Amino acid sequence: MISTETMVRRSRRAVAACACVAIAAAFALSAAARAHAAWSPHVNIAKQQRTFLPKVSMDPAGNAVFMWQSFDRREIYTRSRAADGSLSPIRRITDSASPDYALAVDQQGNAYYVWAAVDSAGSHARARVRYANGTLSPVQTLATVEPYSVGQLTVGVDASGRAVFAWRRTTSQGDSGLIQARSRSASGKLSAVHTVARERSAFFDMGVDADGNAIFGWEDRTDGGLAEFTRVLEPNGDLGPAKRISRVGDNVSPPQVVVTPSGRAIFGWSESDSDALITTLYARARAANGSFQPAQVLSRFSANGGQTIADFQVAAAPTDEAVFCWQANGALHARTRAPGGALGPVKTIAPVRASCQAGVDSDGNLAFAWDAFAGDKERIFARSGDAAGHLQPPQALSSASYNSAFPELAVNPAGAAAIAWRAGNRGFGVQASFGP
Repeated sequence: MISTETMVRRSRRAVAACACVAIAAAFALSAAARAHAAWSPHVNIAKQQRTFLPKVSMDPAGNAVFMWQSFDRREIYTRSRAADGSLSPIRRITDSASPDYALAVDQQGNAYYVWAAVDSAGSHARARVRYANGTLSPVQTLATVEPYSVGQLTVGVDASGRAVFAWRRTTSQGDSGLIQARSRSASGKLSAVHTVARERSAFFDMGVDADGNAIFGWEDRTDGGLAEFTRVLEPNGDLGPAKRISRVGDNVSPPQVVVTPSGRAIFGWSESDSDALITTLYARARAANGSFQPAQVLSRFSANGGQTIADFQVAAAPTDEAVFCWQANGALHARTRAPGGALGPVKTIAPVRASCQAGVDSDGNLAFAWDAFAGDKERIFARSGDAAGHLQPPQALSSASYNSAFPELAVNPAGAAAIAWRAGNRGFGVQASFGP
């Protein structure tokens, strides 16, 4: 049987690079790299056996909130780090969860948690809030499914503290799924459950603007093949029409979508030509009024003679500055998109096969994080860049004494950033670094 951790790694498309002298040398902390180092020494967020999949999110003031699971006990925990460096007590969010959960933090520093849980009554999507003063709301059940399951949970929050939770509900074995959503008011009242789409692919994404509009992106089959779609769930529960945003063809990855407070949505996806063995990465923007700009080609590459993996991520700032990061043919690459739509040059971030994490602030400053082998250990690396396109040298954040994996990056509009990761091969804790 394939372990849960293996499945998570595959879903992230994190492919470990071979340990070789060239890659180790590229990441060695030379005197020049140390002179440019901007990330803090790592901080122990938790020392707890078998930790799993840490999450991190930041508020505008630079306070970071962490979420992780104790894999053996299935419990989920949280802890925050204030901008001054002080750590809150560790709190348990739930004593029963599947390894499928998400986190968001609002402008006031309140944290919103959503997770999946399974018991004799079925599969459940559940949520809880940790307020900025440290108090916890009651656990709320968003949905219960039996005999099938809920998964791919995500959450976004608007300016008023209204949260939108979304998940994929499996309707039958290997058949199709329902993308569903439910909102929670700042006072804790839950809306009705809304079915956003019935789709036959495996993944979707969602973002929420300051007014509470939830914008979805997903991939589905049509008569001519696969295509990417989007739809808006308004705060009053009205659903806009489903719109196709891509061509119909051989798509290889579902869309990523980020939504800015003003309501602009930026999508990213990849399409493949199975005959020519060519993969093309696309971006497309949707204005707050619902109009779409033409699709833009970010990169095009061939799979001939090598392994091509397009692990793809999109991040955006409130000013509509955006960055795209992907892994293709053994290297991490990135490209920026200005608010007006102009694309920057393609930059090589690192010569590794890894899952890319990217972030951008309101001034266009960039941050990247990934895990890769250096010598015989898997380590966490970060790299920063300015709005002019200048990249600092890579910096190793985790210890060279043991393996570390699953980095998660959060960047707030002012440029404060946090990277969290699982420390130790079997997870003896959660660590983080702050910068850049």
